[in-house]
Amino acid sequence: MAQQTGVAAAPVVAKPAERPRAQARVYALAKEDAEQAEHVIEGIVPIMGIHARVLFDTSATHTFVSERFSKVLLKESDVEAIDLEIPLSVQTPAGAMITKKCFPSLYVCIEERDLAGCFYLLKMKNYEAILGLDWLEKHYALLDCQKKKIIFCIPGETADPEALVAGSDLERED
Repeated sequence: MAQQTGVAAAPVVAKPAERPRAQARVYALAKEDAEQAEHVIEGIVPIMGIHARVLFDTSATHTFVSERFSKVLLKESDVEAIDLEIPLSVQTPAGAMITKKCFPSLYVCIEERDLAGCFYLLKMKNYEAILGLDWLEKHYALLDCQKKKIIFCIPGETADPEALVAGSDLERED
């Protein structure tokens, strides 16, 4: 069996039922990138009770939190990032970046529901967090980029699939 060296693109602990992922990818780290993308929605939502400028991005493979916001989380919520056993390589518009830390479980509050996810630490401008495909998929989110809203179709939670909608009510900063 060959021994792996270098940087791998694996989370801290992979669940047995989870398929291994390729290198992490994010295309919009700055407002300028997001403005040109058709597959994103931005807004202000609470993460751990702290309002954050967030990008909902279907092209990002993982969910990320900015280094700057991680300091706010530590100060306001006493939540601290942990070291990854294996660093995560992230392909960005500026080239490859390596992250060595994550928050295994941060809560995003949407319509009075706390939706948890693993957030990887990443240097970013303009955004406190990017909610990527892993988080969106986990919470059954559908992005309507034309109407700039997100529909959550959480099984067993509601008979009306559009009962949990964010977007029209998301605060925006222009």
